[in-house]
Amino acid sequence: QTIKFFENLLRASTDGILITDATHNIIVANEAFCNLIGQQHRNVVETNLFYWLEHLDPRGTSRWTELANEIHQKGSCRNVEFVTVPDSRVLKYFSVNASLLEQVATEETGVIMSIWRDITEKRQALLMADQMRITTFLKDVGIALTRGNSLLEILRHCADAVVSNLDAAFARIWTLNKEKDVLELQASAGMYTHIDGSHSQIPVGR
Repeated sequence: QTIKFFENLLRASTDGILITDATHNIIVANEAFCNLIGQQHRNVVETNLFYWLEHLDPRGTSRWTELANEIHQKGSCRNVEFVTVPDSRVLKYFSVNASLLEQVATEETGVIMSIWRDITEKRQALLMADQMRITTFLKDVGIALTRGNSLLEILRHCADAVVSNLDAAFARIWTLNKEKDVLELQASAGMYTHIDGSHSQIPVGR
C-alpha cells in the first residue's frame, strides 16, 4: 500500500519530484519533473542529474553540489532557486525543497529527495513590478528636476522619490562644497527628515 500511495503521489503531483543517490544518479523522476526540463521520462530515469543541469543552468552543477552538502549537514533545505535555459531558450525559474532520505529500501546512504516547483510566472511578475517601480521613480525624479524652484526643493523631492518608490527606510543627499572640502546634507526623507544633525557636514574622505 505504501508503494502504491507513493506511485499515485508521483503521478498526481504538479511539482517535479526527484530522488537521487549519493553520486547524483536519478533513481526516481516523476512526469512533472521531466516536463519541467522539457524531456521525456524514458530519457531522464537512470541518468545523472549533473548531465541535465550542465545543459540547463551554467551554474547548475555547482549549485546542486552546494545544495547537497547543505542537505547532508542539516538534513534539508528550502526554497533554493535554480535558473534554467531549456531548448526553448526561455528562462525558467525553479524553487527547490529537498531532504535527506537516510535509509531507503536498498539501504543506500546519501539519497536525496527534492521537489522542484516552477516559479517562472511569479518571478516574472516580481520583475515586472520592480520595473514599474523604477519607471515611476525615474518619472518622479524627472518631475523634480524640471519643476523644482531651488536645489534644496529638487533634492528633497528626489529623496522622497527614493523612499516612496524603492521601499527605502530613508534617503539622504549630500552635495560637495569644494571650498570647505566637505559634503553638505541637503535633503533627507523617510525615517529622518532633519538635515541639521551630526551628519549635516562630512569631511571628504571620512
